[in-house]
Amino acid sequence: MKALILAAGSGERLRPLTDKTSKPMLPVTNVPILVHIIKYLAAAKITEIWINLHHFPASIEDEISNGKKWGVTVEYFRERQLSGTAGAVKRFEPFLEPDDQTFLVIHGCLLTTFDLNLIIDSHDSNHAWVTRLVDRLPESGSPLFRRPGVGLYIMDREVFRFISSGKYSKIELDLIPKIEDQGKSFVCYNAGDPKNQGGTFPLHKIRDSYDLIRANQRVVEEDRLIVVEDEFGGKDDPGLFFRDDPKFKNAFSSYEIQPPVLIGKNTHLEADVYIEGPTVIGENCRILEKVTLSKSIVLSDTIINRLTYIKNSIVTHTHLVEFDENNKPFVYSSEQIESIHDNGLSEFGYALFNKLGACLLLIVFLPFYLARIIFYMILGRRDRYLIQHETRIRKEGSASQLEAIRYTEFEHYSLRSDWVFWRRLPELNNVVRGDMNLVGHRPLTPNMAQRLDDEFQFIRLQGAPGWISPWETFAEKKDMTPEQKNLIENDHAIYHSIIRDIKILMKALLFILFSKDKDDSYDTTNR
Repeated sequence: MKALILAAGSGERLRPLTDKTSKPMLPVTNVPILVHIIKYLAAAKITEIWINLHHFPASIEDEISNGKKWGVTVEYFRERQLSGTAGAVKRFEPFLEPDDQTFLVIHGCLLTTFDLNLIIDSHDSNHAWVTRLVDRLPESGSPLFRRPGVGLYIMDREVFRFISSGKYSKIELDLIPKIEDQGKSFVCYNAGDPKNQGGTFPLHKIRDSYDLIRANQRVVEEDRLIVVEDEFGGKDDPGLFFRDDPKFKNAFSSYEIQPPVLIGKNTHLEADVYIEGPTVIGENCRILEKVTLSKSIVLSDTIINRLTYIKNSIVTHTHLVEFDENNKPFVYSSEQIESIHDNGLSEFGYALFNKLGACLLLIVFLPFYLARIIFYMILGRRDRYLIQHETRIRKEGSASQLEAIRYTEFEHYSLRSDWVFWRRLPELNNVVRGDMNLVGHRPLTPNMAQRLDDEFQFIRLQGAPGWISPWETFAEKKDMTPEQKNLIENDHAIYHSIIRDIKILMKALLFILFSKDKDDSYDTTNR
C-alpha cells in the first residue's frame, strides 16, 4: 500500500512558528512531526510514501531526503497553487500503479500510534470507498460527514471520479459528502470505541500553536508515542530524558529540575536554572543563569538570557508565544524578547547591583545584631552582679547589709530603670565592702520584700545570659533546680543563635562582595 502525506499547508494558525519553515517540520520532543509520521508508517510496513509540497518545500526535502534512513522510499510533488486536501489526492493519482486498489492518506500534522491494520481490515471487510478514522461517532441521525475525521483515511481508487481536476476541494467538505450522497460505501472507524481496541491510543493533531505545546507536553508526560521511544537516550539522539529518575538530581547540584523534562543534545545550561516539567528544550540551546522555565518548549538554536521567567510558552530564537489562562496566544517579536531578557542590566551592572545589595544588608542588619548582643550583655552584667552579691551576703553578711542591698535591688526593679541601678552602683559597692552608710536607705516593708522575692525568683528561673557561665549565677551548683538549668541552657541557645546568624550573614555577604564568577554549568555536548 502506498501513502500520501499532506504537507503543503502554510500553517497560518501556527504563525510566527511557520514563517521560515513548513508546518510538518515543527518539532514534537525535538523530532519533526513529519519524521514521526514516516516512522509510524514504516512500523506498519508502508514503505512507499509521497509528500505534497508548497510552503517552504526545501525545509522538508533537505531533512527527509529519500527516506532511506527510516527504511522507506519518499518521493515528492510540488503544488504551485494550493488545491486543497482533495485536490492533492487527485494529483496523487498518476503515481499509483494499476494494481494499487487502495491507498492511505494522512495529514502532515497528525501524531498517533493507532494500529493501522485495524482500519485497513475494516476498509476491506466493508468494501468501502473511503474509511475515515474518527475519535468518536456523530450523534444519532446526523450525517456521518458531520463528524470530522482526525486526518487519516483509507481510500479506494474509485474516489478519483468524484474529484475535479484543477479545482480547489477538500476531503471533508467536498469529497466525502459527494460519496455519501451517491450512496457509495463510506465508513467511519471509531477509534475511541474500546471494542475497536483504540480507546487508549494517543492522538495529537497540530492545528495551532497551543496544539503544538500540548502535544509536546503530553508526549513527555505519558511517553506513549511509541515512534519516539528510541530517541530518548538513543545513539542517534543522546538527549537527556528526566521523568522520575532520582539520579539526575545528583548530576544537577546547581539546578532545580522538576521532571518530566527533555533536554536536547548540545544544549548548555548555566548555574541557578529552575526548570519545571513538562518541558522540552531543543538542541543547541543555551539557558543562561537564573532562568526559570516552566511548562514550556524551547525550539532548537535558542538562547534564553539571564533573569528570564518563562511559563506556558513556546520560545524560538526570534519569537516567544505565551499562552494565558484561556490558552490564548500572545506573540512577542525578537525586539520585545530582547527588552524582556536584558532587564536593563549589563554584566557589569548586574555584578554591581549584587555588591551594592550586599553592602546595604551589612549596613542594616549588622548594627541590629550588635545592638542585640550589647543589650544582652548589659542585662547579664546587671543581673549577675545583683544575684551574686545577694547570694554571698545571705551567707556571709549581716542582716543590715542584706537589708540595704535588697532595698537597692527593690528600687531598681520597681522602677525598671537601668539608670537608677548604675547611679546607685557606688552605694551598692559600699554595701558589699561593709560600709553601711547608704544614702536614702530605709527598711523594706513586708510587701516590698515579697515583691522583691518574687522578682528574684523570676530572675533565678530565667537564668543568666549565655555568655555568663551558668554556674556563676548561684553560689553553688547544687542550688540550681532542673528547671533553672533548663532555662539557663535555653538562654545559652539564644546567645549562640545570635552568634551563628552573624557568622552566616557575614560569610554570605563577604562572598557576594569578593567572590569571582564561577563556571557552574552543564553541557549536554559530551556525555
